[in-house]
Amino acid sequence: MTEYVGNRYSVSKLEAFPLELNTLLEKNKCLFSNLGSGIKGFTGTLTLEPDVKPIFQKDRPVPYSLVSQVEKEYNKLLEADILYPVSHSSWTSPVVHVPKADGSIRVCGDYKALNERIDDHSHKLPNVQDMFAMLSQEGSTPDTFSVIDLASAFNQLFLDDESAELLTINTRKGLFRSKRLFRCEDSYCPIPESHGCHCVWD
Repeated sequence: MTEYVGNRYSVSKLEAFPLELNTLLEKNKCLFSNLGSGIKGFTGTLTLEPDVKPIFQKDRPVPYSLVSQVEKEYNKLLEADILYPVSHSSWTSPVVHVPKADGSIRVCGDYKALNERIDDHSHKLPNVQDMFAMLSQEGSTPDTFSVIDLASAFNQLFLDDESAELLTINTRKGLFRSKRLFRCEDSYCPIPESHGCHCVWD
Protein backbone atom coordinates (compact mmCIF):
# COMPACT_ATOMS: atom_id res chain seq x y z
CA MET A 1 0.00 0.00 0.00
CA THR A 2 1.37 3.43 -0.92
CA GLU A 3 0.30 6.85 0.23
CA TYR A 4 1.27 10.30 -0.98
CA VAL A 5 2.10 12.47 2.02
CA GLY A 6 3.05 16.09 1.46
CA ASN A 7 5.66 15.91 -1.28
CA ARG A 8 6.77 12.31 -0.84
CA TYR A 9 5.51 8.74 -1.03
CA SER A 10 5.10 6.55 2.01
CA VAL A 11 5.81 2.93 1.09
CA SER A 12 5.65 -0.05 3.43
CA LYS A 13 8.86 -1.98 4.08
CA LEU A 14 7.47 -4.99 2.24
CA GLU A 15 7.24 -3.07 -1.01
CA ALA A 16 9.93 -1.78 -3.34
CA PHE A 17 9.29 0.18 -6.52
CA PRO A 18 11.37 -0.39 -9.66
CA LEU A 19 13.55 2.58 -10.52
CA GLU A 20 11.47 3.35 -13.60
CA LEU A 21 8.29 3.61 -11.52
CA ASN A 22 9.95 5.81 -8.90
CA THR A 23 11.11 8.11 -11.68
CA LEU A 24 7.63 8.22 -13.18
CA LEU A 25 6.03 8.97 -9.80
CA GLU A 26 8.51 11.72 -9.03
CA LYS A 27 8.07 13.30 -12.47
CA ASN A 28 4.28 13.37 -12.07
CA LYS A 29 4.00 13.85 -8.32
CA CYS A 30 1.56 16.75 -8.75
CA LEU A 31 -0.94 14.25 -10.17
CA PHE A 32 -0.81 12.20 -6.98
CA SER A 33 -1.00 15.09 -4.53
CA ASN A 34 -4.21 15.60 -2.55
CA LEU A 35 -3.68 19.37 -2.78
CA GLY A 36 -4.73 21.33 -5.83
CA SER A 37 -6.07 18.28 -7.62
CA GLY A 38 -9.42 18.01 -9.29
CA ILE A 39 -11.10 18.07 -12.68
CA LYS A 40 -9.97 21.11 -14.65
CA GLY A 41 -12.25 23.19 -16.85
CA PHE A 42 -15.51 21.81 -15.47
CA THR A 43 -17.76 22.85 -12.59
CA GLY A 44 -20.56 20.75 -11.15
CA THR A 45 -24.04 22.22 -10.71
CA LEU A 46 -26.97 20.94 -8.66
CA THR A 47 -30.43 22.04 -9.83
CA LEU A 48 -33.36 22.30 -7.43
CA GLU A 49 -36.95 21.56 -8.26
CA PRO A 50 -39.15 24.67 -8.67
CA ASP A 51 -40.42 26.55 -5.59
CA VAL A 52 -38.30 24.62 -3.11
CA LYS A 53 -37.71 26.23 0.29
CA PRO A 54 -34.32 25.94 2.05
CA ILE A 55 -33.93 23.40 4.83
CA PHE A 56 -31.69 24.03 7.86
CA GLN A 57 -30.95 20.80 9.75
CA LYS A 58 -29.25 20.58 13.13
CA ASP A 59 -25.95 18.83 13.73
CA ARG A 60 -25.82 15.39 15.32
CA PRO A 61 -23.88 14.45 18.46
CA VAL A 62 -20.57 12.66 18.00
CA PRO A 63 -19.72 9.73 20.30
CA TYR A 64 -16.95 10.79 22.67
CA SER A 65 -14.87 7.81 21.57
CA LEU A 66 -14.76 9.22 18.02
CA VAL A 67 -14.21 12.91 18.76
CA SER A 68 -10.44 12.93 18.22
CA GLN A 69 -10.65 11.00 14.93
CA VAL A 70 -13.51 13.21 13.72
CA GLU A 71 -11.57 16.38 14.55
CA LYS A 72 -8.55 15.02 12.69
CA GLU A 73 -10.60 14.33 9.57
CA TYR A 74 -12.14 17.81 9.57
CA ASN A 75 -8.68 19.36 9.92
CA LYS A 76 -7.49 17.23 7.01
CA LEU A 77 -10.35 18.42 4.79
CA LEU A 78 -9.67 22.04 5.77
CA GLU A 79 -5.95 21.75 5.05
CA ALA A 80 -6.70 20.16 1.69
CA ASP A 81 -8.83 23.21 0.82
CA ILE A 82 -11.92 21.05 0.34
CA LEU A 83 -13.96 22.44 3.24
CA TYR A 84 -14.07 26.00 4.54
CA PRO A 85 -16.02 27.42 7.52
CA VAL A 86 -19.04 29.70 7.06
CA SER A 87 -21.05 31.60 9.65
CA HIS A 88 -24.43 31.40 7.90
CA SER A 89 -26.23 29.21 5.40
CA SER A 90 -29.86 28.83 4.35
CA TRP A 91 -29.20 25.18 3.54
CA THR A 92 -27.52 22.72 5.92
CA SER A 93 -27.40 18.95 6.27
CA PRO A 94 -26.16 16.84 9.18
CA VAL A 95 -23.20 14.49 8.87
CA VAL A 96 -22.60 10.81 9.46
CA HIS A 97 -19.20 9.75 10.81
CA VAL A 98 -18.36 6.28 9.55
CA PRO A 99 -15.36 4.41 11.07
CA LYS A 100 -13.05 2.95 8.42
CA ALA A 101 -11.07 -0.27 8.66
CA ASP A 102 -7.78 1.63 9.14
CA GLY A 103 -9.12 3.46 12.21
CA SER A 104 -9.77 6.77 10.46
CA ILE A 105 -13.17 8.39 10.00
CA ARG A 106 -15.15 8.94 6.83
CA VAL A 107 -17.14 12.20 7.01
CA CYS A 108 -20.31 11.89 4.94
CA GLY A 109 -23.13 14.34 4.40
CA ASP A 110 -26.65 13.07 5.12
CA TYR A 111 -28.30 14.62 2.06
CA LYS A 112 -31.54 12.65 2.13
CA ALA A 113 -33.72 15.76 2.54
CA LEU A 114 -31.78 17.66 -0.13
CA ASN A 115 -31.89 14.73 -2.51
CA GLU A 116 -35.68 14.77 -2.42
CA ARG A 117 -35.59 18.35 -3.72
CA ILE A 118 -32.99 17.91 -6.47
CA ASP A 119 -34.19 18.00 -10.07
CA ASP A 120 -33.01 14.67 -11.48
CA HIS A 121 -31.76 14.87 -15.05
CA SER A 122 -31.26 11.29 -16.18
CA HIS A 123 -28.12 10.57 -18.12
CA LYS A 124 -27.39 7.21 -19.71
CA LEU A 125 -24.05 5.80 -18.58
CA PRO A 126 -22.08 3.37 -20.73
CA ASN A 127 -22.62 -0.30 -20.05
CA VAL A 128 -19.44 -2.14 -19.01
CA GLN A 129 -20.11 -5.02 -21.40
CA ASP A 130 -20.62 -2.57 -24.27
CA MET A 131 -17.34 -0.87 -23.47
CA PHE A 132 -15.45 -4.19 -23.50
CA ALA A 133 -17.10 -5.06 -26.79
CA MET A 134 -15.93 -1.76 -28.30
CA LEU A 135 -12.37 -2.49 -27.17
CA SER A 136 -12.52 -5.87 -28.87
CA GLN A 137 -13.68 -4.72 -32.31
CA GLU A 138 -12.18 -6.10 -35.50
CA GLY A 139 -10.97 -9.24 -33.75
CA SER A 140 -8.39 -7.43 -31.66
CA THR A 141 -8.88 -8.43 -28.04
CA PRO A 142 -6.86 -6.52 -25.41
CA ASP A 143 -5.02 -8.71 -22.93
CA THR A 144 -4.36 -5.98 -20.36
CA PHE A 145 -6.83 -3.71 -18.61
CA SER A 146 -6.00 -1.04 -16.03
CA VAL A 147 -8.04 0.98 -13.57
CA ILE A 148 -7.39 4.47 -12.27
CA ASP A 149 -8.74 4.75 -8.73
CA LEU A 150 -9.18 8.42 -7.87
CA ALA A 151 -8.62 9.28 -4.22
CA SER A 152 -11.84 10.65 -2.68
CA ALA A 153 -13.36 10.55 -6.14
CA PHE A 154 -16.25 12.95 -5.51
CA ASN A 155 -13.79 15.56 -4.24
CA GLN A 156 -12.33 15.72 -7.75
CA LEU A 157 -15.40 17.68 -8.94
CA PHE A 158 -15.47 21.41 -8.20
CA LEU A 159 -18.84 23.07 -7.50
CA ASP A 160 -20.32 26.44 -8.38
CA ASP A 161 -21.14 28.73 -5.45
CA GLU A 162 -24.89 28.03 -5.46
CA SER A 163 -24.36 24.26 -5.38
CA ALA A 164 -21.73 24.56 -2.66
CA GLU A 165 -24.27 26.30 -0.41
CA LEU A 166 -26.72 23.43 -0.91
CA LEU A 167 -24.12 20.97 0.38
CA THR A 168 -23.25 22.95 3.54
CA ILE A 169 -22.84 20.57 6.46
CA ASN A 170 -23.72 21.27 10.09
CA THR A 171 -21.14 19.80 12.47
CA ARG A 172 -20.06 19.96 16.11
CA LYS A 173 -17.39 22.44 14.90
CA GLY A 174 -19.91 24.69 13.15
CA LEU A 175 -20.95 25.09 9.52
CA PHE A 176 -18.67 23.99 6.70
CA ARG A 177 -19.09 24.46 2.98
CA SER A 178 -17.32 22.37 0.39
CA LYS A 179 -15.61 23.71 -2.72
CA ARG A 180 -16.07 20.27 -4.24
CA LEU A 181 -18.71 17.60 -4.42
CA PHE A 182 -18.84 16.16 -0.91
CA ARG A 183 -19.12 12.60 0.27
CA CYS A 184 -22.59 11.30 0.86
CA GLU A 185 -23.87 8.71 3.28
CA ASP A 186 -25.22 5.66 1.47
CA SER A 187 -28.69 6.33 -0.02
CA TYR A 188 -28.53 10.03 0.92
CA CYS A 189 -26.61 11.26 -2.09
CA PRO A 190 -27.57 14.47 -3.95
CA ILE A 191 -26.30 12.93 -7.17
CA PRO A 192 -28.75 10.34 -8.55
CA GLU A 193 -27.50 6.90 -9.53
CA SER A 194 -28.44 7.76 -13.11
CA HIS A 195 -25.63 10.33 -12.94
CA GLY A 196 -23.13 7.73 -11.81
CA CYS A 197 -23.28 7.77 -8.02
CA HIS A 198 -23.26 4.47 -6.19
CA CYS A 199 -21.87 5.90 -2.91
CA VAL A 200 -18.95 3.51 -2.66
CA TRP A 201 -15.99 4.92 -0.77
CA ASP A 202 -12.53 3.62 -0.02
